[in-house]
Amino acid sequence: MKIAAFAKLVNISTDTLRYYEKIGLLHPQRNRNGYRDYTDADAALMKFITNLRHAQLKLPEVKQAVALYQSPKSNYCDKETLKLVTKKAQDCQQQAIFYTKMTKILAELKNKIEEEASIDEIENSLKQLGEL
Repeated sequence: MKIAAFAKLVNISTDTLRYYEKIGLLHPQRNRNGYRDYTDADAALMKFITNLRHAQLKLPEVKQAVALYQSPKSNYCDKETLKLVTKKAQDCQQQAIFYTKMTKILAELKNKIEEEASIDEIENSLKQLGEL
């Protein structure tokens, strides 16, 4: 399948697909005329990549995860996967703490605005946001 059809199928821009190929995430086959020819395996890999990106993995982490995903199962692969998963779990916990604090401050700010609190009280809540 050509790049435009594949981009539509996986809901990713053609520019992003080209970039992912450039950095080594995707390796579509090429036709005799040089056009990319995406396969069902490429679609499955793209779904994996998309899910990792939705999980907030950065591209270097995605590259590492894809390499591990495509590697034969081994003790090394298991250890590296465990490291990656452990780090992402810690990152997610930190983000959860941040967003919990932010949600609380925003709720307080909303209440202050609705109750027509003083400008000083509202500014104090805004200041707390900046200190997160």
